[in-house]
Amino acid sequence: MTIIKTIGEWDYSRVDDRLLTHDGCVVDLGCDDWEFVKPFIGLKRIIGADPFGKPLEGATLYQGTVGAVNGMVQIINNGQNSSTFFAPKEDEKTVDVQMITWRKFCSLYSITNVSLLKLNIEGGEYPLLANMSSYDYVKIDQIAVSFHNFIDNDYCKATEAALHHLMLAGYAITKTADWGWYLALKT
Repeated sequence: MTIIKTIGEWDYSRVDDRLLTHDGCVVDLGCDDWEFVKPFIGLKRIIGADPFGKPLEGATLYQGTVGAVNGMVQIINNGQNSSTFFAPKEDEKTVDVQMITWRKFCSLYSITNVSLLKLNIEGGEYPLLANMSSYDYVKIDQIAVSFHNFIDNDYCKATEAALHHLMLAGYAITKTADWGWYLALKT
């Protein structure tokens, strides 16, 4: 395994370099500024989802969120910390956004093979991963995921359950940064 960092010195951005030769696309859920996947533009097909993201030349943007259900959901509109998962605080504003499931997202963008799935969806990774099956994981080679138990220790058990779910789906897990980032690599 050879690790590359997609964002300079940031340890959380580590991925396995086999994504460069893998025949799938790169999917960035929570793409916001696209920094994590910018090195792959022109090398891979890039598809992102973020309700507040901006289009990027060389990438396709779904201006919504990918999660456990299809339909309208409320999201805290808080820039890079926007979340459909955490309850809003008294002073936080919410807006309604479209959520689609992973399968609907893959169908909408004709995704059949994924070299890298990057997940930074502010707590939404828990229900998304829990609702994915072996059918979904078979097409994904590696997953870079930010779990958010560092925000609230109450989510440590959810993180452990999600990591166990990924291991059962055939991934080796490596912690890449202290603030909840992991790389799940298909074995």
